[in-house]
Amino acid sequence: MRLEYAPAPVDNPLKGLVPYAGDRRGRIPHSMEFQYFPLSDLVKDYGVYDWQPLENFLDAVSQRGHQAIFRVMLEYPGSPASFKLIPDFLLSDGLAVHRYPNSRLTEGAPMEMVTPNYEDERLRRVFKEFISALGARYDGDPRIGFITAGLLGYWGEWHTHPHIELFASKDVQKEIMDAYEASFKKTPILLRYPAGENQDRYAANAQRCFGYHDDSFAWTTINTGKKQDRWSFMTRLTEAGEGALEKWKTHPIGGEIRPEAWGKVFDIDPGGDRIQDFLQCVAATHVT
Repeated sequence: MRLEYAPAPVDNPLKGLVPYAGDRRGRIPHSMEFQYFPLSDLVKDYGVYDWQPLENFLDAVSQRGHQAIFRVMLEYPGSPASFKLIPDFLLSDGLAVHRYPNSRLTEGAPMEMVTPNYEDERLRRVFKEFISALGARYDGDPRIGFITAGLLGYWGEWHTHPHIELFASKDVQKEIMDAYEASFKKTPILLRYPAGENQDRYAANAQRCFGYHDDSFAWTTINTGKKQDRWSFMTRLTEAGEGALEKWKTHPIGGEIRPEAWGKVFDIDPGGDRIQDFLQCVAATHVT
């Protein structure tokens, strides 16, 4: 029997739009769901883990016929429970935190930030041990599509802009990437920022076994030549070199449509001059 070509369904596994956890098929077709997890939900002491919150999420997603993407983080700007994202035992053990307002992330009242000291050896130990335990339990788990590396910076997005002095050093970044590479051989891990050997703030990753996620997709994906877009995803990808530019052929590329573009980006006229053409961004990044 000769089969005729037909387009793949829009909810093709591991491709397409991804909503937050829940069944949104009444609004958009999708094959994956996304969720944040505070590190404190999963790590209860040195070497002691509670996987039940993650298990509940993975089982619920799987029962809907989907696969999961998740990210573990310690900072969620503006959250009234910011301190609760950091495991209590680390705070009791002396982990220092920086608490400060940041008005750059909101047009209203300044958001309160709670940033841990990422150079602290106790926190670095927890990061490495947690990644190792996570990989031992979940690498290759069919309920999981991708994991975003997380752990560092606001929303686990690997930045504390504009307080760049509070962000993790390259040594800490390398430790986290080393741990992910050692612990995950099957489940893809995605990084926020492409980086080459000469990047001033980020440890090189273009030759490592990671994909990427652009969390300002269709906002600062393509460099417009404007000063505010100099850190665009495609600029960083290009500067990181051929290894990063060709990464889409062997590793997944994903991201998050910038919240300011939600509900607008697919309109014929999305309005405003910051929202970038969605299809142009897809073609440039080869996002899956």
